[in-house]
Order: sequence, then C-alpha cells, then structure tokens
Amino acid sequence: MKKYDGETKTQGENDVKTYKVVVPPKYLVVVLEGVGVVKLPSVLDVSGTKYEMVSAIKKSSGWAVSLRSESGWVSIEDLQVKSQSSELLFLDKNYIVVWRLSRE
Repeated sequence: MKKYDGETKTQGENDVKTYKVVVPPKYLVVVLEGVGVVKLPSVLDVSGTKYEMVSAIKKSSGWAVSLRSESGWVSIEDLQVKSQSSELLFLDKNYIVVWRLSRE
C-alpha cells in the first residue's frame, strides 16, 4: 500500500512515477500468497479509512467461502451452508480476503 501514498517513487521504463489513491475504493481485495494461517483484522484501518471484512476464500479439505451476513458469519462449502463463529475464520489458510468500505 505504500506505493499509493503519493510520495513513494516507482521506476517505469522511461520515467519515475508516484501514485496516490484520491478516492478510497469501495472494496479491497487482498490475495495472500505463500503464507500460512494468519489472523486478519475484521476491521482494517487504511490511513484513517475503515474497511470491514466481508468475505474470506479458503482451502481446507476443499475450497470454501466465508461470508458476513447481517446475523453473523456463514460458511459455504460445496452444497453445505452453516453458521460460523468469527473466531473460527482463521483456522484454515485464507487465499483471498475482501474488505468493504465501512458505512460508519
């Protein structure tokens, strides 16, 4: 994320550029590569802009997705849908995590 702070210089083929996020995106999609089980924050603060986690795609015995609903978290794997505790989100290796811009 430091690349987009408006100060860090990035070398291009013929020039040096800086990037700055002017309007925060509605969603942040993070792909985790080469890491084990990681406890991620349910609320992410990026330079004063708050994002809430809404989804985590993971692999244990098969691929599954955990989604935040109005009543809590649900886990979907194959055709099975079940409620899930937020503490159990991080027992498997997450590959893709999605945060949504907080409405607060």
